[in-house]
Order: sequence, then structure tokens, then C-alpha cells
Amino acid sequence: MYERKKWGVLEVDGEKVVIAIKSKNFRGPLIMAVSKGIIERFCRTDKSEFSKYDKEIDKIYSNIM
Repeated sequence: MYERKKWGVLEVDGEKVVIAIKSKNFRGPLIMAVSKGIIERFCRTDKSEFSKYDKEIDKIYSNIM
């Protein structure tokens, strides 16, 4: 059976993009606005240049997607 997407773009408004992510582990959808410039730089950047998240993530929270 085909499973529907659990995320997507809600709108593009000037300099920001609004993204929604739905998960059975969330109380409701996570909605965030991200600058278009940040998204464009992310797509052009070698991902090995990003700093690593240095905190431990509880396994309860890492099984979201």
C-alpha cells in the first residue's frame, strides 16, 4: 500500500519557506520557517563541512521518522 508523504512545503513567502513534518511520535505537526538563503546554501555546501551535533540523543526521540 502506498504511504503518503509525512512532510512538505506549506508555502513560500518572500525570503522564507514554511515546512511541515508529521510523525506519529509528535503531538501535532512540526512547522518551521526557514530562510531561502539557508536552504540554498545547504544544497550547495559539501555536507562534510557542517559541524556535528555533539549531544547524545535519547533513542526514544531518534525514532521519529
